[in-house]
Amino acid sequence: MSGQPNCGEAKPTCPRRRGSRRLAVFALNIATRELSHSSDQHSRLFGFDPERGVPPLEELLKRVHPEDRARWTETLENGIGEAASFEMEYRVTLPQGPLKRIRAIAHPVFTAYGELEEFVGTVVDVTERKRAEEERQAQLWFLESMDRIDPRHPRDQRPSTR
Repeated sequence: MSGQPNCGEAKPTCPRRRGSRRLAVFALNIATRELSHSSDQHSRLFGFDPERGVPPLEELLKRVHPEDRARWTETLENGIGEAASFEMEYRVTLPQGPLKRIRAIAHPVFTAYGELEEFVGTVVDVTERKRAEEERQAQLWFLESMDRIDPRHPRDQRPSTR
């Protein structure tokens, strides 16, 4: 008997089913242009209930921020046309929730005959990382503006705050 807990599909709290709270997995069928797989976390990132099955790609695209949709579609179509891996960052707007920033990486899967069959990929919520980067940039801009106000004390002569 293995050391793994006996977990059924109906037990979402099982340690083997929890996985990462931020990493999500998907598969996109090229022939149908529909998702053939959406992990529970992938569905949740886009505000869908995993119990309702794989969300239609059209519905998922509606959750991509309007300013990012054209670039999202172009990146996907370029990946399909070139049968090449791609990655992108975009924003997701949920019906009742905060704006999320998402990073997706997808890789092509080929048939035994070398034809593009699907893309499989991961999606990660990078909202907190982007927020921290923006906060850090704002602090740098503040320090640079202070250097312009008082040039007698350039930042490289000040004690480090790290």
